[in-house]
Order: sequence, then C-alpha cells, then structure tokens
Amino acid sequence: MDRQLAKYLFANEVLFTSGLAERTAINAIKSESLKKGIVSESTPAKEAIPDSPIFKATKSILILVEKITTSQTELLEKILGALKLSLSDVDLINLSEIKITNLNSILDQGVSKKVINFGVSNSTLLLNSSIQKYQKKQEPGYLFLESETLEVIEKNQNEEKKLLWNSLKDLFSI
Repeated sequence: MDRQLAKYLFANEVLFTSGLAERTAINAIKSESLKKGIVSESTPAKEAIPDSPIFKATKSILILVEKITTSQTELLEKILGALKLSLSDVDLINLSEIKITNLNSILDQGVSKKVINFGVSNSTLLLNSSIQKYQKKQEPGYLFLESETLEVIEKNQNEEKKLLWNSLKDLFSI
C-alpha cells in the first residue's frame, strides 16, 4: 500500500500515538497543581482527592451486617417489626455488597442517630473504641449498639434474642 492510499483509507483514524499529548497534558495539570499548592512533588495526584463516602445515609437508623441471608433478613424484619419499624425505615449496610472504608465517613454525614451493629468487627469499621455487646454507647451525634451477628442470634434465639430485645428497648426508649 502506498502512502496516498493509506492517507485516504485512514484519514480520520488514529493508528499510532506517541503519548506525547497525554504526557504534556498530565505535566501541565501537575505543574498547575504544584503552583496552587494542591499537591507536592512527593504526593501522588490521586491522594489529593478527598475520600467521598460510598454510602449516602438517608435514614436516622443505620444497621450494619457483614452478610445477610434470606432467613436472616426475615429475622431482621421481625426484630424491626417489634420496634414498629420496617426495612424501609432503616439504612442497611451489607458489607458483602457495599464496601465502606471508614464508618466515620458515613456517621459524619449527621443523618444516622442510632447505629445497630450486628457483629461487624471494630477493625473493619475503623472504630477506635471498644463497645460491649448489648450495651448502648453514646457517641457524639449518635447512639451505638453492638450485637452478635444475625447468624448467631438465629441459631441461639432464646438467649441472644432476649439480650438483643432488652438492649433495643433501652436504645429506643421503649
């Protein structure tokens, strides 16, 4: 194929790019960011972007679970029903589906006033304080209740359910 034919056939297509334009644009952005003090030479540009919460809280009650099965969802619906609530009245974070890097990024939104944690570890949630199971804890801006997993409650319904119900009555002032 001669040069003229190639120009004609591939006139509007990019067959090869040296990357010069992309590198020039990246260097211009980096240079501008350095001038404005947004990033330093040692700070990668992506670290300059603040973390935005993946989950946007919309309800005053936040429930955390590591994972939840159909039967555990039914159990949770019964528990909420006893409080005259339903799943639509709470924000449910299932960590097997929604990854959160820091619970505080959700709590700092100021929407959640009561947090019920069904067995998610404090290290997963990046919580510094230790919380006793079935003891309500007042934190700035919200109340926190630590519980066993729904799986444990489901297996040992009599004892765990009684402990959970008593702590929920305290949490919801029933």
